Amino acid sequence: GVKNHIVATSVDQAGQLQEASVNGWRIDGRPNVTLKFPESVAPPDEIRIVAQVTDALNKPMADAEVHFNLGGPNRTTLSETRETNDKGRAVWVVEVVGSTSPADSLELGVVVISPTTGDKKSLVRNIALR
Repeated sequence: GVKNHIVATSVDQAGQLQEASVNGWRIDGRPNVTLKFPESVAPPDEIRIVAQVTDALNKPMADAEVHFNLGGPNRTTLSETRETNDKGRAVWVVEVVGSTSPADSLELGVVVISPTTGDKKSLVRNIALR
């Protein structure tokens, strides 16, 4: 968390300066993201990517925006945006096509945006091509 130190200053009826302060710990608003996806793919093939999103208290985060991107060298980047369900899960099933110039891997990029704070979390993972 982040420590916030809040100070309030006022002038009382006698004209004296009064000051009070409080310390509070703010829970980090960034979502936590766990990805499930195949380690490798042999195109053409359909793959399933699951983003599990939780808050700082490890509770499922519903209605979070999940932006998926899947691409690689000499490939068109495929993109999809989904919202998490009440279990904090967003699923993207995507068709990976063959390519005339094979590469070693695809890059999976995921950006999750909290519906309450707007805080973002980004992850990048590689999926091997066989």
